[in-house]
Amino acid sequence: MSLAFPKLLSEIVDSVDQEKWGKKVKISDPNDLKERVINGYILHNKLWYEKGDYQNHYLWEYFREDFANWTTEIFDIGDTKIRRDFRNFLVQRGVYIPRKGGEIAEKLSHLVQDDNYHELTNKEVADFMNSSKIFILDLILTQKQSHHLPTKHISRFT
Repeated sequence: MSLAFPKLLSEIVDSVDQEKWGKKVKISDPNDLKERVINGYILHNKLWYEKGDYQNHYLWEYFREDFANWTTEIFDIGDTKIRRDFRNFLVQRGVYIPRKGGEIAEKLSHLVQDDNYHELTNKEVADFMNSSKIFILDLILTQKQSHHLPTKHISRFT
């Protein structure tokens, strides 16, 4: 099942192969390993994740399933801005992706390969909250209960 190409993405319509929109990328087919196809697949999945309001472990799990067997090289085919936006989307919804070291494509492929969901530590949550403008309230409340975060970090969101 495919979501229709949204009007809100009309400004980047040239960055996406609309004929392949909503279709799974066949990584063994060189015709699918094109920037516009990869961009479309990333954006289509992001829309599904938003529509389903997936966060935390569920988002991590669905991401790994949808991008199974994707390598750094495949992620790297996609547009840098689209990859960056997708990485930020995942992080803002509770999927841990280390900030330092490595390219975004490399970090996304490592996330696909990692069998262990990373529970955020107190320090990681506090660092993220201090350096980011957007953070999902549900994640904050979940982490507050399990990590006893200082109230000053939570109060600006509640």
